[in-house]
Amino acid sequence: MAHSSKPVTPLQMIIGIAMWLGVALIPIVFEITEVRLAFGQMGTPGRVTVTSCTDSDTSAYCSGTFTPKAPPSTPINVTLRADSKEDDVFPAQLHPDGIHAYPTDFGGRASTVAIPALGILILVPLPWALAYKYFRHIPGKISLSVMGVLAAIPAGVTLVGLAMPNF
Repeated sequence: MAHSSKPVTPLQMIIGIAMWLGVALIPIVFEITEVRLAFGQMGTPGRVTVTSCTDSDTSAYCSGTFTPKAPPSTPINVTLRADSKEDDVFPAQLHPDGIHAYPTDFGGRASTVAIPALGILILVPLPWALAYKYFRHIPGKISLSVMGVLAAIPAGVTLVGLAMPNF
């Protein structure tokens, strides 16, 4: 039985591209603040000592004390990411809200960029998919190799970032 496909309308094309961009850009946009904190672009620098971690039915979180680098260095009670471990001490940035602190060591930075890298990974094949779907251009071997290399970089960053809390 022959299968006939209807041509894609311009509205369907716009909706499809918007959905693809939405799925790719959401992890990038929502993690910008955390990335800026992890790389010291905002917030107050200091050190965190993890005091306790709780794993309840609804959520997991850790708490600790943040000691700013600059005097006066009065410790502040803060909430930390769930991937922290009790009694850990690490460099961190205090969020401007004064409640959350984010690690600035290699592991903290790698974990923070994992989700935005996933968004970039989703964006990489978009030009090739558009060329194939809407312009009937079949990518050649070199073009596919370029896409593979471009996809390997954010994929590697995502895997390293997701694995770092386990080390």
